[in-house]
Amino acid sequence: EIQQVTPDGQPCRTCPECQRILTHNHPDVIEIKPEGKSIKIADIRYLKQEVAKSGMESSQRLFIIEAAETLTSSAANSLLKFLEEPPVIAKVIVLCENRNSLLETIQNRCSIFSFDTYSVDELRSFCNDEEILQYATTPGQVIELQKNDLTSIKKLCNMIIDNIGVASIPNTLSLSNKFNFEDEKGYNLDVFFKVFIEELKNKLVSIEDEKYTAAYFLTSEFCSS
Repeated sequence: EIQQVTPDGQPCRTCPECQRILTHNHPDVIEIKPEGKSIKIADIRYLKQEVAKSGMESSQRLFIIEAAETLTSSAANSLLKFLEEPPVIAKVIVLCENRNSLLETIQNRCSIFSFDTYSVDELRSFCNDEEILQYATTPGQVIELQKNDLTSIKKLCNMIIDNIGVASIPNTLSLSNKFNFEDEKGYNLDVFFKVFIEELKNKLVSIEDEKYTAAYFLTSEFCSS
């Protein structure tokens, strides 16, 4: 396939190769992301197994580890051993919001690049849907929101918010975390909680109710734990 770039050297995001990567369908681009709240050692073992395989369409394979700050201790140590003898036929990108949350030894084995946050205008180059841009702060979140039914997620979030009691919030969130949205509803759990928190904020703006205030802080704490 002919790969295309924009005048400033960025991926076009419209050619078949870009679309396959954006939709997670490229056989030589492997993504590792948290299952639930963390990246576990089984995920790193999977990465090692895949690295041992030859590229299906090229001589190089790309591995992207998202939200690396969620690596469990055993997963981080396993990744460190992997990075000590990096494969020649693969490139590994380790993404995290706070690099200080990674082992210093992992940082020492990586080339570090810092990225600025995206403005809404910059995100519009990825998506023109203003409703999605209300919730997304990164291109990755734009992509996840585009894959999900935002209207249905908002409806579900507001149904929970309208009927929730402060005492039941932790139990409700725990049950939500165990429920597999991706399998049952097609919802990404991270997207769900992102929308849930934003809808709680909106509720607090319109109605100053202590149960919504408590719900907001409990949910924020739950998502960051």
